[in-house]
Amino acid sequence: MGLIKADYGKLKFLNSNLRFSEISFSSEKMDFFPDLTCNDFFYTIKEIHSIPKYSFEKKVKSLSKIFELEKFLNIKLKNFSQGMLKKASFIACLLNEPKFILLDEPFSGLDQDARIILKNEINKFKRKGGGVLLTSHMFDDVSPMIDDWFYIKKGKIIDSSFEVSNSIRSDFDLYNIEVLVPKEEIEFTKNEVSRNLNRYNFNIPENEKEVFIKEVISKGCHVESVISNKLKLSDHFLTLEDR
Repeated sequence: MGLIKADYGKLKFLNSNLRFSEISFSSEKMDFFPDLTCNDFFYTIKEIHSIPKYSFEKKVKSLSKIFELEKFLNIKLKNFSQGMLKKASFIACLLNEPKFILLDEPFSGLDQDARIILKNEINKFKRKGGGVLLTSHMFDDVSPMIDDWFYIKKGKIIDSSFEVSNSIRSDFDLYNIEVLVPKEEIEFTKNEVSRNLNRYNFNIPENEKEVFIKEVISKGCHVESVISNKLKLSDHFLTLEDR
C-alpha cells in the first residue's frame, strides 16, 4: 500500500503498474481521527477518491444498514467499540468501488452475527469480480471462503495451497450433506459415506451440490445439514504448528 518503502522489486496489478486508487486496505488496528464522526470519516474517503455524491450516499446508506451502523453515523469515532470501528473501516474500503481489497484480521473484535454479515459481504464482492487478500487466525471463519492460502510462521511461508497434493485438496471442495430418509427403500444417484438409522451422510462435489439437494427433496426426504469440508482446513493448519 506504499506505507513502507519496498526493499526491492516491483508490484504489478492486473499486468500493469499498481494504481493504489484501485485497492483498499483495512488494518487490524486502524488509526482514525477520534473526533471525526463516522459520517465525517466516510466523507473524508469520498473527497480523497472524488466519489460522486449520489454513488457515495447510496453506498453509505446501504452498507451502514447492512452493518447496523446507520444509527451511529453522527457519533464520534472515539466512542466506537473495536467491532464498530472494524465495520466502519470495511465500509470505507468499498466506497470507491475498488478492484481489490486487503483485509488484516477482518473478523477480530466482531461478534458472531457481525462475522456472518462480513463474510457475506466479502463473498458478494468476490462474486462481482473483486479480489481479496486477507490475514486471519480464525481458521474456521475463513476456511469456507478462501481459494488459496499461505500459512506463515515466524515470518516464513511454511505451507500453501499450491504445495498440497490434489488428492488432499479435493477433500476441501466437497460438501457433507446429511439427509433424513423416511423410507429405507429410497435410492439416490450418489452413494452415502455413512448411515445411522435413517440419517444418511453424503460427500458431494461443490458443482453437484444444488442438483443433489433437489433430488433429495424430490424424493420426499429432508436435508438436515449442508457443511463445507473446507472447514477441515483448520485441522490441516493445526498440524503445521509442530513444524
